[in-house]
Amino acid sequence: MDSNYVLKGDEFMMKGDKALKGSTFGNIFGSKGERAEKALELYKSAATQYKLGKKWEKACEAYQRCITCDQTLKSGETGDFYVEAAKAISNVNKAESIQLYEKAIEHYANENRLDNASRYKKEIAQIYESEFEFHLAVKAYQEAADLFQADGKRISDYNQMRLKVAELSTQNATGDLIAAIKIFEDIGDKYMENKLTAPSAKELYFKSCLLYLCNNDSVGCGIALERYLDKDPSFASARQYKFVVNLIKAVDNNNAQMFSDECFEFNKIIPLDKWKLNVLNKIKEGMQPLQQVEDGGFR
Repeated sequence: MDSNYVLKGDEFMMKGDKALKGSTFGNIFGSKGERAEKALELYKSAATQYKLGKKWEKACEAYQRCITCDQTLKSGETGDFYVEAAKAISNVNKAESIQLYEKAIEHYANENRLDNASRYKKEIAQIYESEFEFHLAVKAYQEAADLFQADGKRISDYNQMRLKVAELSTQNATGDLIAAIKIFEDIGDKYMENKLTAPSAKELYFKSCLLYLCNNDSVGCGIALERYLDKDPSFASARQYKFVVNLIKAVDNNNAQMFSDECFEFNKIIPLDKWKLNVLNKIKEGMQPLQQVEDGGFR
């Protein structure tokens, strides 16, 4: 069955090439635009058949020929065809997919279609994240955030991109923890300005606290807790607040066992996600092991 789709695709491609080239007689009476319009429809049909046959490279090629036709017709679909080409080739070649998405973004930005530009910059960031290229993912998420902000229509998406920057920037040893803390705090504060989003603020404040501890700053964590309570008094009754208070005690007393016990008990009630577990492990790794002294005790 797949081979039939591919054969049909090849047939449409050949017809498209022939239509675009035209004939000596046909070129006298038919315009270049008419030839491009006819070829465009044939190339689109070819792309569809190739996708059904799972021939992703050929589908990508068909969409790129659509781009050639569109540039002749000036119908404003070039960006859309770059996206379709990127989607097709992403099944077999992520790097080429990213290059095509970047070309689409450039076209959308030039056409003031920032909504589309931001959406596909986010797509690039997600590809990098799926490939564990966290440094490149952070850069792409930040660029997506800038585009969403410039567009000004989807503030929630802008905030989500910034949160991804904060989360992923802590995955590397060289991650900027202070910058991540500021993002969590800033968006948490903005959430508190709206009754609908206010309940979500404590989760961001909780993440900020974990990063303070990960940055070996239990004093700063305590100060931040007080500040969060001023903004959201209900935070005092949250399990996250009590958990952080106990973690500060464990860190200040250099008590790794207490730290582990607190994490275990909290996780039984509110399961810790992968990001939090990663940060908590880093905090524990940063705790200095007790050293035995001559009298047999520890300090």
